[in-house]
Amino acid sequence: MKGLLISTTDGSHLEPLTNKQPQTMLPIANQPVMALAISVLARHGVKQLTAVLHDRPSSVAAYFGDGARWGVALNHETPAPHFGTVGILQAQADWLDETFVILPADVIIDLDLTAVLTHHQSHSAPVTAVLQADGQTPTGCFVCDTAVLAHLPNDPTADLWDSLQAQNMPLQTIQLTGIYNPLSSFSDYHAANIGYLHSYQPDGSQPSFQHPIYDGQQYAPGVWVGRNPIIHPSVKIVPPLYIGDGCRIGRDVELGPGVVIGDNVIIDDEATVQESVILANTYVGQLVNIHQRIVSQNKLVDANTNKAIELVDRFLLTENSPAAASDIIRRNLDALAAALLIVLLLPLWLLLGLGTFLINGRLLSRTQVTGTRPWSANKAAGQHEFNMPIFAAYNRQGQLTGWGRWLLRWELHRLPSLFSVFVGNMAIVGVMPLASEEAANVQEAWQTRRYESPMGFTGLWFVQCAADASLDEILITDAFYVSTRTWREDWRLLRQTPAAWWRRATIKANLSAVKRAAI
Repeated sequence: MKGLLISTTDGSHLEPLTNKQPQTMLPIANQPVMALAISVLARHGVKQLTAVLHDRPSSVAAYFGDGARWGVALNHETPAPHFGTVGILQAQADWLDETFVILPADVIIDLDLTAVLTHHQSHSAPVTAVLQADGQTPTGCFVCDTAVLAHLPNDPTADLWDSLQAQNMPLQTIQLTGIYNPLSSFSDYHAANIGYLHSYQPDGSQPSFQHPIYDGQQYAPGVWVGRNPIIHPSVKIVPPLYIGDGCRIGRDVELGPGVVIGDNVIIDDEATVQESVILANTYVGQLVNIHQRIVSQNKLVDANTNKAIELVDRFLLTENSPAAASDIIRRNLDALAAALLIVLLLPLWLLLGLGTFLINGRLLSRTQVTGTRPWSANKAAGQHEFNMPIFAAYNRQGQLTGWGRWLLRWELHRLPSLFSVFVGNMAIVGVMPLASEEAANVQEAWQTRRYESPMGFTGLWFVQCAADASLDEILITDAFYVSTRTWREDWRLLRQTPAAWWRRATIKANLSAVKRAAI
């Protein structure tokens, strides 16, 4: 017996979810809609399949291939743009040389196909149609003998059900006893995902899939997790829940019940997600609360009202690109390096802090700087201003003291900015943090490229430029750094920083001595 998977829809009613993928590829608990259809056919012994799809068939073929992963032999065909179900059957007539099953590839039908086949075989009609629960509306699932091909109308744009009705062809029907979800709205899509999760332990509150399959490891009852996750120990999880491959779940996040998270999703610290679907490659920001929503990168859909909005605040929702994962690793390494430096330099901190407080009457001052944080989602948001802590070089009267002059000469006043690295406002290596008045002069396109890289405690600007370099020199150096930035280059600059610090401080000390001698 053969199976024909058909999709004639363009999925436009589910935009923006279908902007980048056809409806057949929309994930249900992280599995494409068509994969569920293939599983139904394979489970009931129908394993010679052909998929005939109108909308972006090449992306479907690239994912499913020959169907070996699902234990079937799968062909892929592209119909003429105007073909309906009748035209597709006519085009596949040579292949359909035995009884065959037609199953929609873009809706969800979970049924006992063996019972339908038995019903078909016990009656003489060449076609058996599976109807929805109302007993009148077709689901798009048919079991057909080859005899039906000789009675198709000449109109290739026609629908099979309408043609069978119009020609009064002998027809058997059977009422669906499983799940039918046409995915005609966002609410349908949301319900399909949540219902699939609840099928693990049916409680009667929602329709249950007969044989739910979860692509991942079961970590606890009702909790499935894909490959290579990073989940903070403080995360609170309430089943049922699915987490896809390569996800990053931050500190004090609350997940569940009824949550599906796609591949490569970042849920940032203290966010809450309940009864929602987070599609692949999405960043969810800190403290964001998502309830009964569908999220696709910066698109937010209300599952109850079917309204979709696009958020422009990238601190809340945005795309998690492959570069974001690299940035997270950099961010964590920077925080670790900053913590180690703070601990190792603790005696120096205590000495400098005590001297600053006793001589200048205060410990810290803050300077407002402008740049980019070392987090990919926030980089896209553009410039960020924050107050960077430094040791106070000036006393309470605003006078530069001898102690303060010494701090500035040896650039030891900058040590407290390591705390800015630790909390995520700066990187260890990056472009120079600019004072806000300096940032106002960054106008040209080549100059603004500096915002593609985070601000750094050190960087090419520190290693290569003199301490009294002009703003133009700094901007040129930063633009070159952004264009050539690599992990290896950052490590090289970090290794060169101690020598650069000594050189800069020595030059300033010598210049100061020359000035005193001249006086």
